[in-house]
Amino acid sequence: MVSEFRRSCTSVTSDCKAGPIREVDEVSYLLGARYRTGNDITMIGEYYVNGPGNEEEDMREFYRCVHEAWETGSTDLSLPRTVEDFSADKFTTQNPMREYLGFRAWWDNAANILYFTPSIAVFRNLDDHSTSITTDFEYTGFQDWELGFTAVLSSLGETLDEWGEKPSTAALKFRYHLG
Repeated sequence: MVSEFRRSCTSVTSDCKAGPIREVDEVSYLLGARYRTGNDITMIGEYYVNGPGNEEEDMREFYRCVHEAWETGSTDLSLPRTVEDFSADKFTTQNPMREYLGFRAWWDNAANILYFTPSIAVFRNLDDHSTSITTDFEYTGFQDWELGFTAVLSSLGETLDEWGEKPSTAALKFRYHLG
């Protein structure tokens, strides 16, 4: 899949203000492969280039400004302030940088346990070399509800790296289907 973009691009300056706007042409693409074993283990490998993504220096400057705002209590920084701002902001979207490697694997009915699916996903930001690992265990053998456990180890990076800035999490999930 290849997508072409023409976008307005900005950066964050050293005084934590919006930098100059420039128009750039960008191309994004995703290359991947899927393999399924005879034991029902599915593996997917992906290489993703996010053409409109941020350069490593721009992301580091953004994270530095967020740290500065947190430490000083400053409200003067031109950073997103509302949920809507963050969802539209190029620094806070999913995959905000330019190059990623991903690997996912899951095992349907693992160890002959019907409705049990463990999985793992590993994502590597090739720009700043940070990594995120997610494990998931899901059981769907009950009528109308599911039980799951997810652990995300996101802090596999340095301060001012994409995943080094995110906390690790764990969650026990219950999902009920109405109807």
